[in-house]
Amino acid sequence: MGKGEREAKKGNSLTEGISYTLEDGVCSLLLGEEEKFLILSSEKLDTLYDFFRWAGDYKEVDIILIKSLHDSVFLAGADIRELVNFSSLSARVFSEKGHRLFNIMEFIPKVVISVVDGFALGGGFDFIMACDLRIGTERAKIGQTACRMGIVTGFGGTKRLPLIVGVKRAKELFFRAKVLDANEAYRLGVLNFLVSREELGSFLNRLVQLIRERMFNALYKPVLKSLLSYSGLIGSRVAKYIWNSVGGSNGIG
Repeated sequence: MGKGEREAKKGNSLTEGISYTLEDGVCSLLLGEEEKFLILSSEKLDTLYDFFRWAGDYKEVDIILIKSLHDSVFLAGADIRELVNFSSLSARVFSEKGHRLFNIMEFIPKVVISVVDGFALGGGFDFIMACDLRIGTERAKIGQTACRMGIVTGFGGTKRLPLIVGVKRAKELFFRAKVLDANEAYRLGVLNFLVSREELGSFLNRLVQLIRERMFNALYKPVLKSLLSYSGLIGSRVAKYIWNSVGGSNGIG
Protein backbone atom coordinates (compact mmCIF):
# COMPACT_ATOMS: atom_id res chain seq x y z
CA MET A 1 0.00 0.00 0.00
CA GLY A 2 1.55 3.29 -1.10
CA LYS A 3 1.89 6.37 1.08
CA GLY A 4 -0.89 8.27 -0.70
CA GLU A 5 -3.27 5.37 -0.33
CA ARG A 6 -2.45 5.08 3.36
CA GLU A 7 -3.21 8.74 3.90
CA ALA A 8 -6.52 8.42 2.06
CA LYS A 9 -7.59 5.37 4.07
CA LYS A 10 -6.84 6.49 7.63
CA GLY A 11 -10.52 7.20 8.07
CA ASN A 12 -12.18 7.60 11.46
CA SER A 13 -9.65 7.33 14.27
CA LEU A 14 -10.65 5.35 17.38
CA THR A 15 -7.29 5.67 19.11
CA GLU A 16 -3.66 5.80 18.07
CA GLY A 17 -3.09 2.99 15.58
CA ILE A 18 -6.74 1.97 15.15
CA SER A 19 -9.12 3.55 12.63
CA TYR A 20 -11.85 2.52 10.23
CA THR A 21 -13.69 3.46 7.07
CA LEU A 22 -17.21 2.47 6.04
CA GLU A 23 -18.38 2.37 2.44
CA ASP A 24 -21.24 0.46 0.86
CA GLY A 25 -21.57 -2.03 3.70
CA VAL A 26 -17.84 -2.81 3.93
CA CYS A 27 -16.17 -1.60 7.12
CA SER A 28 -12.38 -1.55 6.79
CA LEU A 29 -10.62 -1.77 10.16
CA LEU A 30 -7.15 -0.25 9.77
CA LEU A 31 -4.40 -1.30 12.17
CA GLY A 32 -1.19 0.55 12.92
CA GLU A 33 0.34 3.47 11.10
CA GLU A 34 2.83 3.89 8.29
CA GLU A 35 5.81 4.12 10.65
CA LYS A 36 4.44 2.18 13.64
CA PHE A 37 2.75 -1.22 13.81
CA LEU A 38 0.03 -2.03 16.32
CA ILE A 39 0.82 -3.83 19.58
CA LEU A 40 -1.98 -5.42 21.61
CA SER A 41 -1.88 -3.51 24.88
CA SER A 42 -4.77 -3.59 27.36
CA GLU A 43 -6.05 -0.28 26.02
CA LYS A 44 -5.94 -1.49 22.41
CA LEU A 45 -7.81 -4.68 23.31
CA ASP A 46 -10.58 -2.59 24.88
CA THR A 47 -10.77 -0.29 21.86
CA LEU A 48 -10.97 -3.20 19.43
CA TYR A 49 -13.65 -4.90 21.51
CA ASP A 50 -15.75 -1.73 21.52
CA PHE A 51 -15.33 -1.46 17.75
CA PHE A 52 -16.52 -5.02 17.07
CA ARG A 53 -19.43 -4.62 19.46
CA TRP A 54 -20.47 -1.49 17.55
CA ALA A 55 -19.96 -3.10 14.15
CA GLY A 56 -21.94 -6.15 15.18
CA ASP A 57 -24.97 -4.04 16.04
CA TYR A 58 -24.72 -1.52 13.20
CA LYS A 59 -27.03 -2.49 10.36
CA GLU A 60 -24.99 -0.64 7.74
CA VAL A 61 -22.05 -3.03 8.23
CA ASP A 62 -22.13 -6.30 6.28
CA ILE A 63 -18.45 -7.21 6.06
CA ILE A 64 -15.49 -6.24 8.26
CA LEU A 65 -12.22 -6.14 6.33
CA ILE A 66 -9.10 -5.91 8.51
CA LYS A 67 -5.88 -4.47 7.06
CA SER A 68 -2.66 -2.95 8.34
CA LEU A 69 -1.34 0.48 7.39
CA HIS A 70 2.19 -0.59 8.33
CA ASP A 71 4.36 -1.71 5.44
CA SER A 72 5.60 -5.01 6.86
CA VAL A 73 3.63 -5.95 10.01
CA PHE A 74 -0.05 -6.88 10.03
CA LEU A 75 -0.26 -7.11 13.82
CA ALA A 76 2.27 -7.77 16.57
CA GLY A 77 1.41 -9.65 19.70
CA ALA A 78 0.98 -8.45 23.24
CA ASP A 79 3.00 -5.56 24.62
CA ILE A 80 5.99 -7.28 26.26
CA ARG A 81 6.77 -4.17 28.30
CA GLU A 82 3.31 -4.50 29.81
CA LEU A 83 3.52 -8.27 30.32
CA VAL A 84 6.71 -8.26 32.39
CA ASN A 85 5.09 -6.04 35.03
CA PHE A 86 1.90 -8.09 35.41
CA SER A 87 0.89 -9.62 38.70
CA SER A 88 -1.01 -12.91 38.52
CA LEU A 89 -4.29 -10.99 38.78
CA SER A 90 -3.44 -8.41 36.11
CA ALA A 91 -2.22 -11.18 33.80
CA ARG A 92 -5.57 -12.93 34.18
CA VAL A 93 -7.47 -9.71 33.46
CA PHE A 94 -5.34 -9.10 30.37
CA SER A 95 -5.96 -12.64 29.13
CA GLU A 96 -9.71 -12.25 29.67
CA LYS A 97 -9.68 -9.06 27.60
CA GLY A 98 -8.08 -10.97 24.76
CA HIS A 99 -10.64 -13.78 25.02
CA ARG A 100 -13.47 -11.26 25.09
CA LEU A 101 -12.18 -9.59 21.92
CA PHE A 102 -11.51 -12.76 19.95
CA ASN A 103 -14.79 -14.36 20.99
CA ILE A 104 -16.82 -11.40 19.76
CA MET A 105 -14.84 -11.44 16.51
CA GLU A 106 -15.56 -15.13 16.04
CA PHE A 107 -19.28 -15.01 16.77
CA ILE A 108 -20.20 -11.52 15.56
CA PRO A 109 -23.10 -11.74 13.03
CA LYS A 110 -20.96 -10.20 10.29
CA VAL A 111 -18.31 -11.67 7.99
CA VAL A 112 -14.84 -10.83 9.36
CA ILE A 113 -11.90 -11.04 6.93
CA SER A 114 -8.22 -10.38 7.68
CA VAL A 115 -5.77 -9.36 4.96
CA VAL A 116 -2.24 -10.36 6.01
CA ASP A 117 0.49 -8.59 4.07
CA GLY A 118 3.39 -9.01 6.47
CA PHE A 119 4.05 -10.43 9.93
CA ALA A 120 1.29 -11.78 12.18
CA LEU A 121 3.06 -13.30 15.16
CA GLY A 122 1.97 -14.32 18.65
CA GLY A 123 -1.17 -12.42 19.50
CA GLY A 124 -1.34 -11.35 15.86
CA PHE A 125 -1.70 -15.01 14.90
CA ASP A 126 -4.39 -15.50 17.55
CA PHE A 127 -6.16 -12.44 16.14
CA ILE A 128 -6.41 -13.73 12.57
CA MET A 129 -7.55 -17.16 13.76
CA ALA A 130 -10.65 -15.49 15.23
CA CYS A 131 -11.56 -14.16 11.77
CA ASP A 132 -13.92 -15.99 9.43
CA LEU A 133 -11.57 -15.79 6.45
CA ARG A 134 -7.83 -15.11 6.17
CA ILE A 135 -6.26 -13.75 3.01
CA GLY A 136 -2.49 -13.56 2.67
CA THR A 137 -0.06 -12.11 0.18
CA GLU A 138 3.32 -13.59 -0.66
CA ARG A 139 4.79 -11.41 2.12
CA ALA A 140 2.74 -13.04 4.90
CA LYS A 141 4.73 -14.48 7.82
CA ILE A 142 2.57 -16.18 10.45
CA GLY A 143 3.49 -17.97 13.65
CA GLN A 144 2.83 -18.52 17.33
CA THR A 145 6.17 -17.57 18.90
CA ALA A 146 5.23 -17.57 22.60
CA CYS A 147 7.44 -20.60 23.35
CA ARG A 148 10.51 -18.56 22.44
CA MET A 149 9.76 -16.40 25.48
CA GLY A 150 8.84 -19.27 27.78
CA ILE A 151 5.15 -18.36 27.89
CA VAL A 152 1.88 -19.76 26.54
CA THR A 153 -0.58 -17.65 24.62
CA GLY A 154 -3.50 -16.58 26.81
CA PHE A 155 -5.77 -15.51 23.95
CA GLY A 156 -7.28 -18.85 22.89
CA GLY A 157 -4.79 -19.82 20.20
CA THR A 158 -4.26 -23.25 21.77
CA LYS A 159 -7.92 -24.00 21.06
CA ARG A 160 -8.35 -22.37 17.66
CA LEU A 161 -5.18 -23.58 15.95
CA PRO A 162 -5.96 -27.33 16.36
CA LEU A 163 -9.37 -26.69 14.79
CA ILE A 164 -7.65 -25.16 11.76
CA VAL A 165 -4.62 -27.44 11.20
CA GLY A 166 -5.29 -30.44 13.45
CA VAL A 167 -3.87 -31.33 16.86
CA LYS A 168 -0.59 -32.91 15.67
CA ARG A 169 0.34 -30.00 13.43
CA ALA A 170 -0.73 -27.45 16.05
CA LYS A 171 1.60 -29.07 18.60
CA GLU A 172 4.48 -28.86 16.14
CA LEU A 173 3.84 -25.21 15.37
CA PHE A 174 3.59 -24.30 19.05
CA PHE A 175 6.54 -26.38 20.29
CA ARG A 176 8.86 -25.18 17.53
CA ALA A 177 7.54 -21.60 17.61
CA LYS A 178 7.66 -21.91 13.84
CA VAL A 179 7.01 -18.93 11.59
CA LEU A 180 5.22 -20.02 8.43
CA ASP A 181 5.82 -18.38 5.10
CA ALA A 182 2.80 -17.60 2.94
CA ASN A 183 2.91 -20.80 0.89
CA GLU A 184 3.10 -23.11 3.89
CA ALA A 185 0.43 -21.15 5.76
CA TYR A 186 -1.87 -21.60 2.75
CA ARG A 187 -1.00 -25.29 2.40
CA LEU A 188 -1.86 -25.94 6.05
CA GLY A 189 -5.14 -24.01 5.84
CA VAL A 190 -4.03 -21.15 8.08
CA LEU A 191 -4.70 -18.92 5.06
CA ASN A 192 -7.89 -19.46 3.08
CA PHE A 193 -6.53 -17.56 0.09
CA LEU A 194 -3.05 -16.67 -1.17
CA VAL A 195 -3.05 -13.68 -3.52
CA SER A 196 -0.27 -11.60 -5.02
CA ARG A 197 -0.04 -7.99 -3.86
CA GLU A 198 -0.69 -6.82 -7.43
CA GLU A 199 -3.98 -8.74 -7.61
CA LEU A 200 -5.09 -8.15 -4.02
CA GLY A 201 -7.36 -5.16 -4.69
CA SER A 202 -9.30 -6.82 -7.51
CA PHE A 203 -9.51 -10.10 -5.58
CA LEU A 204 -11.00 -8.37 -2.53
CA ASN A 205 -13.56 -6.60 -4.69
CA ARG A 206 -14.64 -9.90 -6.25
CA LEU A 207 -14.74 -11.72 -2.91
CA VAL A 208 -16.78 -8.99 -1.20
CA GLN A 209 -19.23 -8.93 -4.10
CA LEU A 210 -19.57 -12.71 -4.06
CA ILE A 211 -20.17 -12.88 -0.30
CA ARG A 212 -22.77 -10.15 -0.44
CA GLU A 213 -24.56 -11.88 -3.32
CA ARG A 214 -24.56 -15.28 -1.61
CA MET A 215 -25.46 -13.94 1.84
CA PHE A 216 -28.08 -11.48 0.67
CA ASN A 217 -30.37 -12.27 3.58
CA ALA A 218 -29.11 -10.49 6.71
CA LEU A 219 -30.57 -13.24 8.89
CA TYR A 220 -28.46 -15.82 7.09
CA LYS A 221 -25.11 -14.60 8.45
CA PRO A 222 -25.61 -15.17 12.21
CA VAL A 223 -27.41 -18.46 11.61
CA LEU A 224 -24.67 -19.82 9.35
CA LYS A 225 -21.89 -18.66 11.65
CA SER A 226 -23.57 -20.32 14.63
CA LEU A 227 -23.85 -23.62 12.77
CA LEU A 228 -20.20 -23.47 11.71
CA SER A 229 -18.71 -22.16 14.95
CA TYR A 230 -20.60 -24.26 17.49
CA SER A 231 -20.40 -28.02 17.25
CA GLY A 232 -23.23 -30.52 16.78
CA LEU A 233 -26.52 -30.07 18.56
CA ILE A 234 -25.39 -26.87 20.29
CA GLY A 235 -24.83 -25.16 16.95
CA SER A 236 -28.21 -26.26 15.68
CA ARG A 237 -29.99 -25.00 18.81
CA VAL A 238 -28.21 -21.64 18.75
CA ALA A 239 -29.00 -21.19 15.07
CA LYS A 240 -32.68 -22.06 15.61
CA TYR A 241 -32.87 -19.61 18.49
CA ILE A 242 -31.42 -16.78 16.38
CA TRP A 243 -33.62 -17.62 13.41
CA ASN A 244 -36.83 -17.85 15.43
CA SER A 245 -36.08 -14.75 17.50
CA VAL A 246 -36.04 -12.63 14.34
CA GLY A 247 -39.06 -14.25 12.76
CA GLY A 248 -37.29 -16.50 10.26
CA SER A 249 -39.06 -19.35 8.47
CA ASN A 250 -38.46 -23.04 9.11
CA GLY A 251 -35.59 -24.93 7.55
CA ILE A 252 -32.73 -24.70 10.04
CA GLY A 253 -31.69 -28.10 11.39
